[in-house]
Amino acid sequence: MSTRNCKALLVAAALPLSLLALAPSAEAGVVHGTALEGSPANRLGMFNDNVAAPIPAAADVVTYEADLTDVTDDAPVTGAPVVLQRKVGSGAWSNQGSVNTDGAGHAELTVDVGKSAKYRWAYAGDAGHDPATSNIMNLDAMRDFNADAANAPHNKALYFGDLNPGWGSRKVTLYKRVNNGSWNKVDTKETRKNGRWSFKVGYPHSVGPDWYWRVQIPGDDGFVKSLSTPLRTYTVPGRHGGNAARAIL
Repeated sequence: MSTRNCKALLVAAALPLSLLALAPSAEAGVVHGTALEGSPANRLGMFNDNVAAPIPAAADVVTYEADLTDVTDDAPVTGAPVVLQRKVGSGAWSNQGSVNTDGAGHAELTVDVGKSAKYRWAYAGDAGHDPATSNIMNLDAMRDFNADAANAPHNKALYFGDLNPGWGSRKVTLYKRVNNGSWNKVDTKETRKNGRWSFKVGYPHSVGPDWYWRVQIPGDDGFVKSLSTPLRTYTVPGRHGGNAARAIL
């Protein structure tokens, strides 16, 4: 599981507050079969897919941080309750949780990603400070593919997984690329009722080229375009002559 850290600066004053949300950062990693850019196992960056890094998956968690400061003297506002709010699509803002700032005026809250959404911090104010909300922090999310691989007959590999959320009757498309070439569409299937998807993929016939495979589903109101962890198939010289096929996620 990966945690993204999103930090906001809340400046408290006797005047209306100004809150600045800073650019998010994240711990690199591959989560539930979805590739996050920056991960050693992820090849999105290597393939220059212009994916805004990093994009968490539905099952990930995100940690939002805030610092509440009095604008008149930059002193931290301690013990003050701040609320993290979330908005999905055109819906209303909903409270995700409340936390009191610590001795340094700092607060943080971890929430499930779920789907693409907007976040902001809200401070109700007190006798010496007016209420305020931060600027909005956008969070894009991908679906989970839970990708895996196994041997299959006739010199094939089975590339499979479970789509989440969304499950059944979702069209997923298999793409292939050779070395650093372009991704090319291979096949499209519908997921089963439980979200299961699978494709049989091949290996290079000779030592040298790398074949990469990935599954993709278009974006919608809840998720951006989602990509599975790429599967690499390749061929190596055999120990006793001939060649041996290999596959790795």
